[in-house]
Amino acid sequence: MDAQGSYLLDFYPACEYLAAAATGCDPDPAGGLERQKVNLKANRSDAVLSALAPHRAPETVPDAQAPVRSGHRDLSNRLPQLDDQGAFQKG
Repeated sequence: MDAQGSYLLDFYPACEYLAAAATGCDPDPAGGLERQKVNLKANRSDAVLSALAPHRAPETVPDAQAPVRSGHRDLSNRLPQLDDQGAFQKG
């Protein structure tokens, strides 16, 4: 038995980050959000972060007014916890 556990960021909170960011980085926010959900489910977090990166606001903008930067940072900080494929495989 493995003595260490692991923590998985649930898909729905991750999607909340993306939904907040979608309006700031895609001319079709709903379509962009759906594309990034597919990427998350397929463990392509690098593609999600790459899509968000060019739309991040400068650090001088407060977080409340910078959902893309906040979403990018929050997902970046949780990369080891983004393993939806592994979770689905384990049931």
